[in-house]
Amino acid sequence: MKYILLILVSFGFSFPPSFNLDRQNEIANESLPDNGIIDIEAISDTLIYFGTSSGLGRVDIDGEELIFSTVMSNAMPEGGNPALAIEGNVIAASGVTTYYSAATDSNEPKGTGVAYSVDSGDTWKFIEQPIVENPEDGLFHQIEWGGQTIQVLAVTTAVNNVSYDLAIGGYYIYSTSWAGGLQRFDYRNEEPEWEIIPLPMDDQSQLICGDIDIDVYELNPKDPGDGGNHNHKGFSVFYEDNTLWVGTANGLNKGVIVDDCINWTHYNTAEGLSGNWVIGIKSGLSRFWAISWATVSTESTGLSYSFDNGVSWQFVNFFTDTGIKAYNLEISEDRIYASTIEGLYVSVDGEHWELIPNFIDSTTGEMILDDAVYTAHVLNGGDEVWVGAGDGLAIRESNGFVDIHRFWESTVNPQYGDFNFSVYPNPFYAKDHNVLDGSGHVRFIYNFESGWVINIYDFSMDHVVRLNNSHSAGLNGESEMIWDGRNSRGSVVANGVYFCKLTASGQDYWTKLVVVN
Repeated sequence: MKYILLILVSFGFSFPPSFNLDRQNEIANESLPDNGIIDIEAISDTLIYFGTSSGLGRVDIDGEELIFSTVMSNAMPEGGNPALAIEGNVIAASGVTTYYSAATDSNEPKGTGVAYSVDSGDTWKFIEQPIVENPEDGLFHQIEWGGQTIQVLAVTTAVNNVSYDLAIGGYYIYSTSWAGGLQRFDYRNEEPEWEIIPLPMDDQSQLICGDIDIDVYELNPKDPGDGGNHNHKGFSVFYEDNTLWVGTANGLNKGVIVDDCINWTHYNTAEGLSGNWVIGIKSGLSRFWAISWATVSTESTGLSYSFDNGVSWQFVNFFTDTGIKAYNLEISEDRIYASTIEGLYVSVDGEHWELIPNFIDSTTGEMILDDAVYTAHVLNGGDEVWVGAGDGLAIRESNGFVDIHRFWESTVNPQYGDFNFSVYPNPFYAKDHNVLDGSGHVRFIYNFESGWVINIYDFSMDHVVRLNNSHSAGLNGESEMIWDGRNSRGSVVANGVYFCKLTASGQDYWTKLVVVN
């Protein structure tokens, strides 16, 4: 769930080929598709799915063995997975890529549709990102809702129309997709179609089925200054007990489902939310929770909660006082975990929070090189917390033991002979990749034990830095060295191509690295 524009920028999504529809999936590649893990959801304690910045992965757990794989299905959406939802045997995952806009000279997020399965991931289907063409006359088209005809602005593009969150309830898969608002489809249908669901306008506290003032109401996700409504920009969605909760850029909407219609109540900072941009919703510890970010200076970024089913809201002082941004919440029977820009916080009462220390593998010494944590999932009755970051997966047991998993192309590969020397990630975006304590980090991987030295040179072959901090990478017997993108004087290196030489026993091995600040 809940995936923030920041993640789309900082992960640098890859662009696999477009897929055809409705072919059977294959489970292949003995690794996750990417080390940038955005969401973790479980079918059971032995089958877990991962939304990553390059596609959908899974792990099958057989006793002590973890069998990682990439879901290779022609029904998978292109790009990364900003949202992943599981309910029973039903799974849904959305897709996103980036689109260059010449008009703004910038990259914009572009939705690529939703893959879904009703058999725990054995087979998959695909539905396109919801798009509505302009009508012949004007920019608005009409929909039927609660026995009335509603005016809806046609959203004609998948750009800035990304399914940032998904929820499964009844026979519907619900999507919130910013410009696309709130929509749903019935996953039982052979050829399902998206259905647009109206939400209250910014100045409306309610929207009741059959009692909408159709002379005033229009569904329009443009900015208010352009005649639109921030509350029609959907970002998060949560389903529980025949009630739908939808977070937008103008607060939180509680929808009571009545047959095929929904009666809405609209909440925002006037009812106690810390901020009006609600990017995540959960229930647990006897209350409802909303990750509520500030949209203007009079609001605060933090965690808000309600003990009375949404009638009134309070916020957690710790987060509003510090301004720490939370991305995701995970709630067990007796704890709540907040995945944040500064790491994983845990609380037993929702008021007092403790930062879990950096994740370091208890066997190999490998560590997650990322201050931020994007998601967490509790397994085995709370004995394990699976943590997703931009630099891999950490599994933390209740006794503090940590097991880290990270994936790259093995350097133990017959096509390279007996030796290969590689660097990951490459290009290295020093301000975005593996940022820990203010510095980005890059890994040099090779398939020999310690005792090796790496010297790095700039494009003019001037010496930059010498590395000798080798240790086991814990994968296929490989070793690694980590570089923080700084020269021997401690200064961040300039943009450019760098030549990296690994030396041992009189032999040199070279690779190139592109650094982008």
